[in-house]
Amino acid sequence: MGNIGIHLIDWNHNRCEIGYWILGDYEGQGFISEAVTALEKKCFEIGFHRIQIRCSSKNKKSAGVPVRCGYVLDGILKQDALENGEYRDTMVYGKVQELT
Repeated sequence: MGNIGIHLIDWNHNRCEIGYWILGDYEGQGFISEAVTALEKKCFEIGFHRIQIRCSSKNKKSAGVPVRCGYVLDGILKQDALENGEYRDTMVYGKVQELT
């Protein structure tokens, strides 16, 4: 039905990136948001301080996931990647662990 994982692990700076995809039949049902929340919790538990999520500016559904999960838009990388033969922007969302 889909996949989620941790990418770009950088233990020197205690940060990583979460990446995900889901089949169209399962979109909009909250599965990815639920998975991001669970994986984020585990990432913070094992010592990551910052997690980021990147997505295509053309994929509004994917960009809704980090927003629903409390991530902040850190910035937009202009013409960062090729998609269907055209350059597109990449949106970068981040969340840092709250230290108590």
